[in-house]
Amino acid sequence: VSALLGIASSILWTSCGTYILSITAQKYYGRAIGIFNTVFSLMCILGMLTLGVLLSYYDFKISYLLILIPGIAGFFMLFLINDLKISKTIDFKEGLKNFFNPKFLIFLPLYVAQGFLFSLTIGIIPIEIKSMFSEIFIGIFGMLFYLIPLFSAYRVGKISDRIGRPALFVTFYILIGTAMLILLNKENFIIGISVFAVAFSFTKVLLIAYVGDLCKGKNLESGNALFNTALNLGVVFGFLTLMLIENNNMDNNLIYIISFFITILSLLGFVAKRKFK
Repeated sequence: VSALLGIASSILWTSCGTYILSITAQKYYGRAIGIFNTVFSLMCILGMLTLGVLLSYYDFKISYLLILIPGIAGFFMLFLINDLKISKTIDFKEGLKNFFNPKFLIFLPLYVAQGFLFSLTIGIIPIEIKSMFSEIFIGIFGMLFYLIPLFSAYRVGKISDRIGRPALFVTFYILIGTAMLILLNKENFIIGISVFAVAFSFTKVLLIAYVGDLCKGKNLESGNALFNTALNLGVVFGFLTLMLIENNNMDNNLIYIISFFITILSLLGFVAKRKFK
């Protein structure tokens, strides 16, 4: 069941990004994705609050069945939106070239890094929060990753439309790298988590929009699939790295050091980009 949910969510996420970019002019990509992330964050927060209320009255099985109702309603609402063809000119070979195009490949580490960082938010960070504080703080800190986009996603997207995605990527990834170093000192754990949550939340707006920039409105399907694959590989790589660290009884801080280097080195794509101009 978990595997099926993973496959379904990957297809859905790729489809959402492709659809939004397809109906939006390139100069408004950031704003469009900002609106999408704002609504997404709002629904996540409402979903968590609703589930919490339901669990106070019903058992887990009934609560999860009831929380499915909005999802089922959303499924039928899909039939109300305008359908789009896969491409104006379907060209499978041209789309396949994206997987071997150096202009695309140099930015794959950017998305692998994002997936690796995401694995921290559902892996080592909740474990450390529980050991340092208590279980209730896992939800409090976890809420930051939804509250921040709720109030900032559109503005970040709008700014990225004006000054470009690369400048913001570099800024936010450097902040994330700084947060990883701060997390090495447990006395500054709250500061590190806060900086990480802010910078990581801001980059989520840029990820889909930058795919549109690279594809320039063409073969968005294969472009989104390529970069989402890289992102998911980053998640898997993150969990495998954590498992390796724990199985060998190494210091958990090693995961933050690795995250620092992966994040900073992923920015080299912007340096390499100059060679392809």
